[in-house]
Amino acid sequence: MTGNLQITPENYLDLWDVCPNAILIITEKKEIAFANSKAAELFDSSREEIIGTPLNRIISGELPGCMEDLLKAAPEREGLFKRQQLIEIQGIRKNRARFPLELSLSMYRGNEGTPLALAILRDITLKKKIESELEQWASNLEETTHRADELGLLQDINTALNSAAGLDEVLEAIADGMVKVFSYTGSLVFLDEEGRGEAITLKAFAYDYKPMIIKKVEKLLGFSLKGHVFNPEQDYTIHRLYPEKLPLISNDISGSLAGLFRRKTYKKLVSAVAGLLPVASALLVPLLVERKIRGILVVAGQRKMNENDVSRVQTFATQAALAIEKARLFQEETRQRRINETLYTVAQVIGSTLELDDVLHRILGQLKKVIDCQAAAIMLVDEERKKLYVKVVEGFNKEAVKISLPLDGERGVCVRVVRMGEPQYVPDIAKDKRHVSSGINKGSELAVPLKIKDEVIGVLNLESEEIDAFSRHDLQLLSAFAGQAGIAIENARLFEAEQSRRRLAETLGEVSRTVGSILDPDSLLLMVLEQLKRILAYDTASIMLFSGQNPSFATTLGYEDKELVRREIPLRLQHSPIFKKMVRIRRPIIIRDVREEKGWIWVPGAMHVRSWIGVPLIAGNEVIGALSIDSNQAGFFTGKDVEAVQALANQTAMAIENARLFKDLNEEKGRLELLYDISSQFTSVQELDQMLTRIIERITAELGGYWGHLFTLEPDEKHLRLR
Repeated sequence: MTGNLQITPENYLDLWDVCPNAILIITEKKEIAFANSKAAELFDSSREEIIGTPLNRIISGELPGCMEDLLKAAPEREGLFKRQQLIEIQGIRKNRARFPLELSLSMYRGNEGTPLALAILRDITLKKKIESELEQWASNLEETTHRADELGLLQDINTALNSAAGLDEVLEAIADGMVKVFSYTGSLVFLDEEGRGEAITLKAFAYDYKPMIIKKVEKLLGFSLKGHVFNPEQDYTIHRLYPEKLPLISNDISGSLAGLFRRKTYKKLVSAVAGLLPVASALLVPLLVERKIRGILVVAGQRKMNENDVSRVQTFATQAALAIEKARLFQEETRQRRINETLYTVAQVIGSTLELDDVLHRILGQLKKVIDCQAAAIMLVDEERKKLYVKVVEGFNKEAVKISLPLDGERGVCVRVVRMGEPQYVPDIAKDKRHVSSGINKGSELAVPLKIKDEVIGVLNLESEEIDAFSRHDLQLLSAFAGQAGIAIENARLFEAEQSRRRLAETLGEVSRTVGSILDPDSLLLMVLEQLKRILAYDTASIMLFSGQNPSFATTLGYEDKELVRREIPLRLQHSPIFKKMVRIRRPIIIRDVREEKGWIWVPGAMHVRSWIGVPLIAGNEVIGALSIDSNQAGFFTGKDVEAVQALANQTAMAIENARLFKDLNEEKGRLELLYDISSQFTSVQELDQMLTRIIERITAELGGYWGHLFTLEPDEKHLRLR
């Protein structure tokens, strides 16, 4: 039944004319064969103006291009409809205004077997308007939702900024937000404390891929990403940010990764790392604080970044910069407060005692509370010995206290500090040949000079087992401690010098009172050597009296075989060029190591001597002797020791001279008494022989002789007569 049904326009013209939809019949030549009244109304024309006109006069779009295919698909039998197609096109009204149409197209054959197209048209202007409004509403909703998420993230960040949250928490919130809110594949936040791009620290990162990928990357590189300090290569992506301080889009992921490293070892791994990361493009935004780059916010994705990304990320870069600045100010305030509290404590320590070792140990203890380190030491300069020696240590091994470095040598970072007068920082001590090991062989070292006015008196040294452990803040703090340590050392030295002067004055006063009561030379010289130990530590000592310019007599103290030394000194040292020089210049001589002195003459029984002080004993304009002091340690004596000994030597010379004068007076008194006794014989004895006998007996007894003879020359004889 369906196959014999004849459906032609001619049968339904009246019906189609009252149809609520516009209807057109289109010929094979794309001309309009029929148009109902609704179609005429739709195109704002009369039916007569539409029928017979080309289709493209009233319809724009792809319909003319698809007609051929549709007509070819027309059913072979007359009256059958086939292949209905729904098309959205644009209609053209009489005034050339365009409007949206929905066209339902069906093919059939007319009474003459001609292929025709039946088009039902509907004006969808209102529909399109509603759809557009719905799309706009949906877009606005999406934008609003997106904006709400963005504002929510900003609020979270601001809340963190205004709370006690640390810098790490804020930066982690920003990194997470970039991934969760904006759907970036990954996000990283770097900090640059110096603002030069030479060392940047990865403080936070987030990603939207499997955690195993990050583990593989870290295993490949050999270090954990978070907290790692990167040293970007010049002329790569990172350094391109610094001149202009503007965001930068990079579609070269391998190149951007390569720019993070300077070592070739890591650069070789870049391709493998880039292959693990599912990203195609990255956006780098500088974190600016007062026009200085303090960090970098990086986002990466599988699509190429554009200006919309720049605008979006820039907002959060500003927040990150604010977080960095706030954290920096907070950390600076906290650090300064801790410094002030610690320095106040140190000042109290310095004022509480003048015992230098105790003060310096307390300073190191306070220092380790505010600077993270494993070991600390204070070294002092010995100007006379031209060495730098360890005074106090904390954390080093026991051998550290024995360290003594020549100031003209190349070993020791601290030696360089003394010579340059400036701090020295060694990020990796394993790479510095100057480093002197004292238990720490891997890590970093920071040393600053201890100064009094402009003079370097020592070094404050820290060591850490961590490579590149110290910051510029640590340097500033250590310098402040060095200033306090310098004050402590100066106070202690002044106190010690005053105490030494007082002890010396007391000793000299006691020696002066004592020697004034001792008139026996041997007792006097021995007492001087004993009193000398009160002002100077020594091993052995001797006082030599000169006959002319050569030693002729010695009093010793401390020698195992003192008689041997006392006997040998006058014999050995009468040809000593050192003693001859001392007599000539009339000044003390100090020898730090006698084994290195060419003119040194060894005396049996004194082979232990390493360092020596010789001080001439001067009475009036005459060198009457020498005070010789020995130590079994090379470099033991200093110039200050010489000053103290010189004062005692002056007292000793006066005492010796007084003893000599007293002896001379006694001898003169004895002679006068002898002469008086002899003269009395002339008045008491009349016989000459008897008088002469008494005289020879008296003289023999006075001189301690056993017997004596007296000869007289007779006036009339030319010979002597034994009386």
